[in-house]
Amino acid sequence: MLLPWVARGVIGNGGFRYFYEGNADLHDVARYMGALGLTEVARACEAVAARVEAASPGRSAQPEHLDRIRWKDFEIAEGVVFELEFDALLAAIEQYVALHPEVFPREA
Repeated sequence: MLLPWVARGVIGNGGFRYFYEGNADLHDVARYMGALGLTEVARACEAVAARVEAASPGRSAQPEHLDRIRWKDFEIAEGVVFELEFDALLAAIEQYVALHPEVFPREA
């Protein structure tokens, strides 16, 4: 559940282009945001991922293709991510951990 936290920080600091300069997969971010119950953020990430893939060969944007993408088109989706406050994200992560203890085994 670290990926949603990191993605929120990266996208919040530089938008989706900045996110794509790294090596994380936006589909994974969307899946984890959805698992956390943050469906609006998950949908925004999926929509961006689909459009980026349409503009770039392969599953995710390649560095040499980043300039082909109209990043301004994603301002609304970035706004959805920006609106997710870190306290709300932390609360969603805490709730997920509490509801799924089998995923986070404790050491004896």
